[in-house]
Amino acid sequence: MPSLGVVCFGSTERTLGLAATTFGDLDLAAEHLRRAVAANLRLGNRPMTAVAKADLATVLRRRGDHRAAEELLDSAVSDATVMGM
Repeated sequence: MPSLGVVCFGSTERTLGLAATTFGDLDLAAEHLRRAVAANLRLGNRPMTAVAKADLATVLRRRGDHRAAEELLDSAVSDATVMGM
């Protein structure tokens, strides 16, 4: 059945960031996830921007950058709450 529904799962940079995280390369993961946040902002994909921010916060926390992780996670949760996620 044809559909007019369109889905955007956000920037592929997020997927690359998750892959780098899985392989333990947290520096590369952070680079990809930062690009994912920026790309999703440019796309206007607010839900995936919030998700990418949360992913980046997780990586930053694992790298020991707790302050930046906390600020980013707060921003992601705030954005998600506003959207009813």
